[in-house]
Amino acid sequence: MGASALLNERMQTRILQAAGRCTRALQDRSAVFITGGELVDYLTNEKNWRHFHPELQAELAFGVLQSKGVEAADLMEHFRSFFANDDAWEEANSDIVDDASNHQQEPFPAMDELEAVVPYEVGYQKALWGENYEHALAEARTVVSKLNAPSLSGYRALWHYLAGSAAQKLIAEAGDQYDKTAREQFAAALSAAPNVSWLVQLMRGEAVPSASAVTHSVDVIFQVERLEGVLLALGTADDKKFEKRAKHILEGLAEPTTFEEAQRQLGELLGFVAGNGKGDADPDPWWLGDTKGIVFEDHAKGVATTVFGANKAKQAAGHPAWLDEYCPEADGVDVTAVLVTPCTTAGKGAKPALKELRYWALDDFRTWAKQAVNTVRGLKASLPQEGDLIWRQETADKLAEEGLTLNAILDMLPVAVDAMTIQQN
Repeated sequence: MGASALLNERMQTRILQAAGRCTRALQDRSAVFITGGELVDYLTNEKNWRHFHPELQAELAFGVLQSKGVEAADLMEHFRSFFANDDAWEEANSDIVDDASNHQQEPFPAMDELEAVVPYEVGYQKALWGENYEHALAEARTVVSKLNAPSLSGYRALWHYLAGSAAQKLIAEAGDQYDKTAREQFAAALSAAPNVSWLVQLMRGEAVPSASAVTHSVDVIFQVERLEGVLLALGTADDKKFEKRAKHILEGLAEPTTFEEAQRQLGELLGFVAGNGKGDADPDPWWLGDTKGIVFEDHAKGVATTVFGANKAKQAAGHPAWLDEYCPEADGVDVTAVLVTPCTTAGKGAKPALKELRYWALDDFRTWAKQAVNTVRGLKASLPQEGDLIWRQETADKLAEEGLTLNAILDMLPVAVDAMTIQQN
């Protein structure tokens, strides 16, 4: 729900409790070793520091500085200095204490609003247990009315959904006042959090939102969620894993023998469900969204002077049917076959099949791929904590603007029969 504000204070408390296990008195001393990808990412992000005590902020800054660009032997030397409490450590400790004066602790935003709605949240739960759905609806509406902070938009969406659920329990017949209320609440939920995929799915069967509620297609919303997961898995503490993946993709696309796997990984990086066939008659990589998809026929080993044959064209035109038969993720997805090739001429017998294909010149694809990786690199740089609705909205806008969504890709690709010269004999 993009409601990380709910967990901020709890996460801070857990971190302070863990770090303070060995320092219960002024004379106690301890070195804290941070491990685990998510925790390292959290504690190396200076945006999260401002809510800690100034001395802890200074300690974190010191720890990050001492951990960058050093070998294990260097770290062990620093630990030994700390444990020995020698002059070197005394100097370092003095620097930490002095640096604490450069930091200020800021309160978490919206905590007052979250505290104010607790009685009504509890009242909602009690009303549900008592099957008093009218009272539950009233309590949920009160919660919604008191959640106004922008950082709570996802949580407000959840309470609109809960209000709609309570109203559904009161519906006596289609179109009555509670039916209308339920639909209004579900539409308000989607309006508050338009980039939460399951709310979009809910709208398909439960209610029809206003036209302005959904600014991007379901495919884009799902793409952003998967992209977010990929970037978080690569880590936010530094860019090493991302740059390694990006280099592997771009170098792979430059070589015919590694082109297909690199193409699959590029689709994954962009937030698509990506796969690749293994058999002789199987398709080349595919990129799938929620309702639309692309399946490729790659001709990376070809040259511009090669005449694209009928057999290859017919095989490519049959790829969507293959996915429908053998790929569960493609069930219900409208898949379009795309030919990636340096060839500009096709045989006469290929013409009927080429009407079913889109055309992507090989060099153009490689250029587009570089731009795509650069765009994702920029999105990673702005990625905050998981589930940030503002980041999701901005990312959806950027993907559409840069032509990296399925709709945008298909819109820019011509039908193959129109893009290639057809031999007449």
